[in-house]
Amino acid sequence: MEYTKLSEMLRDVYDPGTEEMRIPGSGLRIRNSRFISDYSSEDFLNENDSSISENMSFTYPVFIPENNKTDRMILLLHGLNERSWIKYLTWAYSLTILTGSHVILFPISFHMNRSPESWKDPRAMTGLLRERNRKRCDNSLTSFANIAISERLTEDPRRFLNSGYQTVRDLEELIVQIRDGKHAFIPATGKVNLFAYSIGAFLAEIIMMADQQSLFRNSKLFMFCGGSVFSNMKGA
Repeated sequence: MEYTKLSEMLRDVYDPGTEEMRIPGSGLRIRNSRFISDYSSEDFLNENDSSISENMSFTYPVFIPENNKTDRMILLLHGLNERSWIKYLTWAYSLTILTGSHVILFPISFHMNRSPESWKDPRAMTGLLRERNRKRCDNSLTSFANIAISERLTEDPRRFLNSGYQTVRDLEELIVQIRDGKHAFIPATGKVNLFAYSIGAFLAEIIMMADQQSLFRNSKLFMFCGGSVFSNMKGA
């Protein structure tokens, strides 16, 4: 199917509030699975962030291949400051069709549906945008799309690290759940491959190198527009 038509079709099919959706013209399905992230006992999130319920309890979509008994699995990691899965639906669809794998679209902490709806609402962000531009004359290119993350990181730069840390912990919990056969519908498997884009590629490198539980020792990683690999980074 031509890309634009496929994108429009998947946009119409996908509903984050529906448990299961069938994709017309294929044997594929999309299922939303619930995840609870609770690291309040570790006290690494600041008090305001710990109260954002969307970040602690959320759903993530899984593309299920026609052969739903297969143990092939791909974890798809998205880019920085993303608030919608729409552009990734065609990616997940193609990966499922071409590889016969379950494809998990897992949201990074405080991204996608792990953030309040107001963060992507132009009207809700307009006042904050005006106030930031008034205080910072050099930020004329700031827009409602990045004002939430800009303000949050200005207030506490550690949020960048904390978001990544929480996401890694969440992913470890998810992979263990799948490995041990405790996931609601994904077959048990000890191998997961990663398809990572933008900041997701940076995160995937960290996951592959740290991997204290050896959850990714047999994994393959494909990075798309992820910048330099660690060995070639020239930090300040």
